[in-house]
Amino acid sequence: MKKPLVSFIEIVVFLFAAFSGFLTKIAPPEQTNASYAVGIGSFFVLIVLLLVSAIAKDAPAEKYRKGWVKAGIICFIIAIPVGLAYPWILGKLTYPYPPPPDAPVAIHVNGWEPTETAQKFIRDNPGKSSPGQLELNLPYEDIWISSSLSKAKIILLLSYTALILSIATAIFCLLEANLGGIVKEGKQSETEEPAAEPKLDFIDSRSLKK
Repeated sequence: MKKPLVSFIEIVVFLFAAFSGFLTKIAPPEQTNASYAVGIGSFFVLIVLLLVSAIAKDAPAEKYRKGWVKAGIICFIIAIPVGLAYPWILGKLTYPYPPPPDAPVAIHVNGWEPTETAQKFIRDNPGKSSPGQLELNLPYEDIWISSSLSKAKIILLLSYTALILSIATAIFCLLEANLGGIVKEGKQSETEEPAAEPKLDFIDSRSLKK
């Protein structure tokens, strides 16, 4: 049991490390506990891989290949809008700090519902209403209503999880569709009996002398 599990974990690690660690780099900011998001996402991807492998284990490759292709296409179709929506959600619910013209050193979560203290500051300073400007002048805890901040973090975590799961499931299903056919062809070639050598009719040497 240990060896297959290690192999599956290596596949998941490779997936998150692929394309220069793309899936890790686009994780929500640290304020959402990004390490938790990446960690739980890795476990979810591992579970998906185990499910696909378990379902495909006893399924005839030729019979279920079209099913794997359809499942992969469906997950890919789901991944497209999720992949396009995630950057928009990330842009709406996060902001760079400190704000321009300074170079940002961190990405913080935007709670989108300011507290009364923040609203009063905005009324008194109309040109400093951006999230970054608010944080320059107020403590972060005094800017956003806690419930809206919690909602923003949950939306970021859910959208990120949906993105990696849809991508991973599409990849695993399409891999199963392709590798299943290759394995089947390999087994057929192994079981095929070698071609019989051509037999030469026995010719009696005495008939040649005659």
